[in-house]
Amino acid sequence: MSETGSVTVPANTEKATIDNLTNGYYLVYGTASSNGNEVVAAVTLTTLSRNATVAPKLGTPTLTKQIKHNDAEQGTEWGNYGDNQIGDTIEYRTITSVPILTGFTHYTYTIHDAMSNGLTYQKDAKMYLDDKKTQPVDAQYYTVAGSPSANDTFTVSVDMVKLAKAYNLSAGAKLYTYYTAVLNQNAKIHSANNPNTAYLQYSSNPYDDSQTVNTPQKTAYDWTFHVNVTKTDAKGNQIEGATFNLLSTKGDTSTKYIFIDNGADGGIHTYTIAPDQQTAAKLLADKTVTSYTDPDTNITYTNTIVAGKVKINGLDDVKEYYLHEAGAPAGYNALTEDLKIVLTASPANADGSSANVSATVTGADSNHSVLSSEANSIAFNVVNNSGSLLPSTGGIGTTIFTIIGICLMAGAAVLLITKKRMANKTK
Repeated sequence: MSETGSVTVPANTEKATIDNLTNGYYLVYGTASSNGNEVVAAVTLTTLSRNATVAPKLGTPTLTKQIKHNDAEQGTEWGNYGDNQIGDTIEYRTITSVPILTGFTHYTYTIHDAMSNGLTYQKDAKMYLDDKKTQPVDAQYYTVAGSPSANDTFTVSVDMVKLAKAYNLSAGAKLYTYYTAVLNQNAKIHSANNPNTAYLQYSSNPYDDSQTVNTPQKTAYDWTFHVNVTKTDAKGNQIEGATFNLLSTKGDTSTKYIFIDNGADGGIHTYTIAPDQQTAAKLLADKTVTSYTDPDTNITYTNTIVAGKVKINGLDDVKEYYLHEAGAPAGYNALTEDLKIVLTASPANADGSSANVSATVTGADSNHSVLSSEANSIAFNVVNNSGSLLPSTGGIGTTIFTIIGICLMAGAAVLLITKKRMANKTK
């Protein structure tokens, strides 16, 4: 014979009475809700020993998700917001807590991590007992699985009962899981972010291994930015045919960035910083060209920006960029000095899911570079003046004209000497 039923415990008394039971043994389950999830505990009692305490374990595990901000002050670099250049390696971590394991012989404890398309997981997840990464957890106590489902990039499954016993961990102790991703060419730019989301799946019933619940999802956001550059004449009219390089070091064209050429759309030609600069640069160097299409991927790489109006994708606010004019349109003078571009970005809200960004442009010709406001963009003009002025800093133009002048003078001297000799012979 069996009897089943339920009773609700009033919050103000924390006690409940079950009446009119026949003599016998009873198993009483107690449940409690934690973040909307059911946690179970149980106790046995008899009708002869009528009082008992049922204590559901509300000390459930937690998960925190963080990204390392590459230009934050030491001690504040871990949070939910970061920004990077395409191609940068981004550091992430989750912080999870050890649960109450009383009554469990097996405990499901799985970290689920999902990266957006703009992030490439580097398959390097490792677990530690501390946030300095000096106490690694032995790999026998956890398993990392890549792409276990359509919704997960990877999972970390922990043998929690064995791990807690091996390291003498009590409930509430922290576990740190570190891993990295590369920001790739599919990254969302400027007005959209690149999220990385995680949650913890854990056991909720010591009497049924199949029952699990999840912590709330936590997300860290990474950002990257762009600038729009328009080539104009002195009157503000857009002109075509200028060529530029983007440099990491002022005046050093050996530091030029390699781009993926995304082509033109709506009158704007888009260039995205190539994630793997070394491989892209080698492709161009091997072919001794400024633009090359990889036949295996159909991706076009280039180190030269051709304007008109262009968009440069994948910039970070911690770096300095230098726009070098390699060639001006016919009839115009090139810039005499590289333009320095510096972005400044910060989170616009508490969770880092929105960002603010601004820019400064400086250089010898910065008076020609007018920052303007475009939708979800930073934009400025680079102005070329027409005329026959020599470069003010002296340069190849001056050198060429000097060489031509010397040659003309030498030719005139030779001609004069020749004429004098011919005149002497006729006397």
